[in-house]
Parts: sequence; structure tokens; C-alpha cells
Amino acid sequence: MKVSLARALVVFVLICAPVTAVAQDNESGKGWRPLFVAGAVYDATTRTTGEVGVLIPFKLGWDEDMVFRQCLCLEATAGVGQGGSRFTVGPSFHALGRPILPYGMDALLTIRRTSDSPRGVMAQSTYVGGEAGLVYMSARIGLGVAHRASGPGPRDTVFTWNVGFRTGW
Repeated sequence: MKVSLARALVVFVLICAPVTAVAQDNESGKGWRPLFVAGAVYDATTRTTGEVGVLIPFKLGWDEDMVFRQCLCLEATAGVGQGGSRFTVGPSFHALGRPILPYGMDALLTIRRTSDSPRGVMAQSTYVGGEAGLVYMSARIGLGVAHRASGPGPRDTVFTWNVGFRTGW
């Protein structure tokens, strides 16, 4: 598995950097803090991938039974694996329970850069696409499509999928 140290460092810094902007005030006048997530995913192109990310809340509220906080969030995740790296960003809806995320869904823009040994796609290529995902009890399933934006060979469109586990704090 070849992962450049610079790429891994950039992903780590972008995700773990302090976030000062908060979307909504709570009752005490302080803003809601972002929720950080981490997990492991098996992806159709990048294979086994470790991911970290942040959910930045736009709107928070309680569910009907007053059990979970519901969050309409901006989600940004980045992952590095043996087949390459991926970055996703987009809107998501999650029920917040720590450390388990009980349920949620998202619609994400994805950018994937494959390494020398991806699964089912061209090596050393960049793919741009979209993905929709469902979360249930911290297990996440995502389906999408991606189009090759750069790299050797013809510009093809591929079907993507991933399945994994995510926890938050």
C-alpha cells in the first residue's frame, strides 16, 4: 500500500483543524459544535479505507419521542486506503447519539484519486461523481456513480459502492 505522507497529512489537517463557524445558537447562546466522525469503509475503487470527517450542524432539533437530537448537517469526510484516497462533501441528516449514530442519510459529491492498485478502475486516475448513503446503527451503505476526470485511457463512468462502520464524538 503506497500512500504519500503529504497526502495523508493534508487530509488529517483539513479534517482535524479547529472549526470556529457554527450554524445555529442553542438556548444558552453558545453555538453547536461540530460532530467528528471516524470509521472504516470497504469501497468499490479504493478498497479498505480509513476515514475521518466532520458534521457541521445547520439545524438541530429533537425527534418526535425526544430521544435523539436530529441534525441537518454539512458532511465532509476524507479517507485513505490501499487503492487510493477519497474526499466527500454534501448535505446529510443524522440522529445524534454518542458514540453510535442511530440513523441518517446523505447526498455527497465525491472526488477519488486512485493509486497504483485500485479495484476495478484505472490506476493513477481522478474520478468525480455523486453518492447517496444510508446509516443505520453506525453502519453505512453508499451507492453512486463517478466519471473519470483525469488519468490514462478513455473517460469512462463507473458505478461505485461502499459499506462500512462509522462512530462519532
